[in-house]
Amino acid sequence: YTSFLPFDPGIINNYDTAEDFYRTVILTLMKLNQKYICTGNRESDNGRFGIVAKQRTRWELAFILESKVSDKVTDLLSDAREVAKKTTEKEYFKELQQEGYEKIMCYGISICQKRCRVVQGETYTVHGLSGQ
Repeated sequence: YTSFLPFDPGIINNYDTAEDFYRTVILTLMKLNQKYICTGNRESDNGRFGIVAKQRTRWELAFILESKVSDKVTDLLSDAREVAKKTTEKEYFKELQQEGYEKIMCYGISICQKRCRVVQGETYTVHGLSGQ
C-alpha cells in the first residue's frame, strides 16, 4: 500500500513525541496545497519553530505555525496563546522578512487528545507589526 504521509503510521514508536506526530500531520495536510512551500522544524537565529508555509509564486505571504501538546483540554486556549506569543518573542518572522515576504502571519496551535485550538498571533508586514 502507498501512503501520502511522509511517515508510516505503523512504525510510530515510543521515542516519537506527540508534538512531532501532530506537527507531521499538520505539515502533510498543508503540503497538499500546491501554492505553498512547507517545512517543519525550521532553524532560526533564536531557536527552532514548528512549521513555516511560504507562497511558491510570489513573495507576498508566509505563515509561521508553532504547536504544543496540552496536558488538559482546559489548557488549550492558554497554551495556544503561549506558543503564538513565542513566535514574537523569538522573532521567528525576521528571517522571512529578510527573504522578502511582505506579510507574515503567526499562529499558535495547541493539541490535546482529539481537540485542538488555533490562535492567531501577530501579523508582520514589510513596514513592521501590522496590528492584524
